Amino acid sequence: MLLVGVLAACATPPASPVAPSPSTIHVVMDDNYPPYVFKDDRGNVRGILADQWKLWEERTGVQVDLNAIPWGEALQRMRAGEFDVIDTIFYTEERARSFDFTAPYARLDVPIFFPKKISGIADAEDVKGFRVAVKLGDANAEYLIDQGVTSLVYYDSYEEIVKAVAEQKETIFVIDQPPALYFLYKYGLQDQFNHSAPLYSGEFHRAVKKGNPAILNLVTNGFSRISPAEYQAIDQRWLGTSAENAWQRLMPYLGLGAASAGLIILILIGFSWVLRKRVRQRTRALEETLNALHESRRFLAELVEYSGTLICVKDREGRYELVNRKWEEVTGLKRSDVIGKTDEVLFPGPIGRQFRLNDLAVIEAGTVLEMEELFEDAQGPRFFISIKFPLHGEDDHVKGLCGMITEITERKQAEAALQASEQRMRAILDAAPFGAHLYELEPEGRLVFQGANASADQILHLDHRQFIGKILEEAFPPLVETEIPAAYRRVAATGERYQRDQIVYHDSEISGAFELHAFQTGPNQMAVFFRDVTERKQMEEALRLSNEALEQRVLDRTLELAAANAQLTELDQLKSKFVSDVSHELRTPIANLKLYIDLLRRGHREKQAQ
Repeated sequence: MLLVGVLAACATPPASPVAPSPSTIHVVMDDNYPPYVFKDDRGNVRGILADQWKLWEERTGVQVDLNAIPWGEALQRMRAGEFDVIDTIFYTEERARSFDFTAPYARLDVPIFFPKKISGIADAEDVKGFRVAVKLGDANAEYLIDQGVTSLVYYDSYEEIVKAVAEQKETIFVIDQPPALYFLYKYGLQDQFNHSAPLYSGEFHRAVKKGNPAILNLVTNGFSRISPAEYQAIDQRWLGTSAENAWQRLMPYLGLGAASAGLIILILIGFSWVLRKRVRQRTRALEETLNALHESRRFLAELVEYSGTLICVKDREGRYELVNRKWEEVTGLKRSDVIGKTDEVLFPGPIGRQFRLNDLAVIEAGTVLEMEELFEDAQGPRFFISIKFPLHGEDDHVKGLCGMITEITERKQAEAALQASEQRMRAILDAAPFGAHLYELEPEGRLVFQGANASADQILHLDHRQFIGKILEEAFPPLVETEIPAAYRRVAATGERYQRDQIVYHDSEISGAFELHAFQTGPNQMAVFFRDVTERKQMEEALRLSNEALEQRVLDRTLELAAANAQLTELDQLKSKFVSDVSHELRTPIANLKLYIDLLRRGHREKQAQ
C-alpha cells in the first residue's frame, strides 16, 4: 500500500549519451524514516532503501557509499556538493532549482497528528495559533508555511518529535504517516492520537545536483534492472506479508467469538446507551469549549501575523521559532530561511552578537525588558524599540522569549535633526548682540527662570546659572513693584507680546537702563530679549541738554539782532529826514543860481550877435 510508482521507477529511461560510470557513488538520505531507512543499535543502515541500494550495487557494479544522517544536515551537505545522490526527498519547486529528480517511487500521505481529546482539526487552517512540531528541512514545514502556519517548532528527526510528544513537550505534529505510525507504536502512543485526512501526498524521489545527467541516468538505469518481484520481496521483508490467508484460517473461531461477543453486546447495549448519552453531552460541551479555544488561537495567530509590529519567538538557545510578516518585510528575510537559525547566523558580526546578548539579559532577568536595538541594511542604520519577555514552560523554567519590536528610525532622525537645530539656534542665540532670558509658566502661576544666553552674562556682568529654577521675583526682586511680572505671565499664557523701550533697574549687582521685548516661544514658555541702553540714554540726555543750550543761544542772538535791527531802522529814518531837510534847504539857492547863469548865457549870445 505504501509503495507506488515502482513501475515508473522500473521503466526503461530514454536513451542518453553513454558516459563512463564512476567506481563509487556517494548517497545520502534521512537517518530515521522507518521502514524505509533507520539505524540499528550498532549504527548500521537498515530498511527498504538499504536493501534496494544493495541490489542496485549488484546490478551496476558501482560501489555505493550509503550515508544516513539527520535530514536537515543531509540537504545542506548535498547542496554543498559532498554527495552525488540524495534519497528520500520530496519534490518542491524550491528544491527543483537545485536538483534534478528521478521519477517518484513511493507515495506517502502527510496528515496532522493530534491528541484524541482535541477535536476540530481537519486541515492546516485549523492549526493556526497552535504550536506545531515539524522536522528541520522537511517539505512538510515548507507546505505549512505556505499555508500561513507560522508557529512551527523544529526537530532534527521524526523520532525526536515523537519523543517530545511522549514527554508532553509537544501535542500537535505533522510528519509523514509511515514513520509516524511506527514511532507512535514504538513509544506506546498509538491509542492516544488521531490524525486528519492527508494535507497532501508526497512522493519519494532520488535526486542529483542540477546539471548532472550522467549520474541521474546511472541511478535510474540501475534501479530499472531490479525486477518487480525483487522489489516485492524487499517490501514483504520490512512491511510484513499479507494477513489475508491467516484471516481465512481463523474464520471458524472468529464466528464463534462473534456470537459470544454479540451476546455480551446485547447485555451491555442498554448500559452503553446511557453512557453514550452522557458522553455526547459532555463531548458537546467539550467541543464547544475547544472550538472557542480554537477560534481564540486563530484570532491570536492572525493578530500576530498581520500586526504592524515586528514579532518573533526564539527558543532558549536563540533559534527562531516564529516570525511574522512585518518581520520579514523589514529584514528582507523569508521565514523559511529564518526558522531554526540564530541571530549570529542571520546577522553575522556585532549586530547579531548584540541581539543575542540582549536575549540572554531577558532570560537571565526572567522579566520584561525594554531596549533600543540597531539593525543595518542597504538603507543604512535603522533603530528599533524592542520589548522582550521570557516564555515559560510547564515546569516554569524559561524555555525561550518573545520580542515585539517597533521601528523608531524616523523618530530618531527627527530627534537628531531637532537636536542639531537646537544646537544651531543655541549657537546663534549665544552669538547674538542682545541678552536673552527664558522662562516657563507652571500651572500654579510660578514663572520659573530656565536659562540665558552668553550675551546676557556679558551685558549684566553676572552668571545667570545662579537664577535657574528660581521664580522671576526671586531672581530679580526690583521688578516686583513694576508691571513686568504680570506682563510676562500674560505673554507665556496667551502669546501676547510685550515691549518696553526703557526700564531702569538697580540692585546690588545690576544697574542700568534696558530696552526689552517679550514673546511666547511655546505653550506656557516665553523669552525676553533685552539690550543695555544706558549709554544711549546718556547720549540722548546730553544731546537734549546741548539742544536746549543751543536754542537758548539762538534766542539770545535773535534778541540781539532784533535790537540792532531797531537801531538800523531808526538811523534809516534819521537819514531820510536829513536828506529831505538838506534837499529843501539847497533847492532855493540853486534855483536862483540857475536863473543867474541862464541870464549870463543869454547876454553873451546877444553881444556876439551884434
